[in-house]
Amino acid sequence: MLDDDFSVYPAAASSTYRIFELYGQLKRHLKSKDIAARKGASESESAFLLRTAITAGEESPALFRQNPRANPFLTAAWLSIVKNTARAAALTRTVEPFRPPSDDDFRRLATYSTDVRNLRRLPTILAEQYGVILVVERAFPAMRTDGCVLTLNSGTPVIGLSLRYNRYDNFWFTLMHEMAHICLHYDHLSTPILDDLEEEDDGEVEVAANRLAMDTLVPRNIWRKMVLQRDSRSHLVEYARQADVHVAVAAGLLRYREKNYTMYSDLVQSIDVAHELGLQG
Repeated sequence: MLDDDFSVYPAAASSTYRIFELYGQLKRHLKSKDIAARKGASESESAFLLRTAITAGEESPALFRQNPRANPFLTAAWLSIVKNTARAAALTRTVEPFRPPSDDDFRRLATYSTDVRNLRRLPTILAEQYGVILVVERAFPAMRTDGCVLTLNSGTPVIGLSLRYNRYDNFWFTLMHEMAHICLHYDHLSTPILDDLEEEDDGEVEVAANRLAMDTLVPRNIWRKMVLQRDSRSHLVEYARQADVHVAVAAGLLRYREKNYTMYSDLVQSIDVAHELGLQG
């Protein structure tokens, strides 16, 4: 018997009218090449669109932190793909029961950034050590979404990362930001949170997630020294070593704080995350 969480036609699905309205909009906005790259090997384009529309119809039109300039139908399609991929993963791989991560758990996760080879291990690490499903699904153009977090009907948390910016620092900050939402806001994640981390958001939910992500990647006592000596590459390397994170992650945090995206460009551009994950396009 299939897990209720993998139902193709969920009990809470929206009306038939809404589903077919979404189907039409997705057919209009998704390019054939994007559908071909994401549908099942034996799945028709129409079947993929219908499956995606059904899952999209489960969600409220109002989602946290959705950039008004983003294409809502591309975002809905991406979120649906993440959710369907997570449902399949829950059936086919070992996912431990979720437990709220401790401070030590957060720090341990951040230290995995020191070795780029851990990128491919992260889905297993998160599923087996934290009870969290990680889905990396490339963004559609004009989506303006870095990541999302939600819970399945079973209560299993899901993180979706879009690789909107194919940089190591962006990957790790987005991952830790979504993990912070799981820690701080788990009870509210039946409604997905979509994050555009370029948008300034002074709401309590996002400020708290940003703060926890920052403090986890580079503890405050090290961060204060890093900021004071931000123009010194040798000090940056040393402080990243003390924080036990990759120097590209530390460099990216400094660039974001200073709003100076010419700082340490060679460091933050040094790792092709999609390539390391074996993703195409």
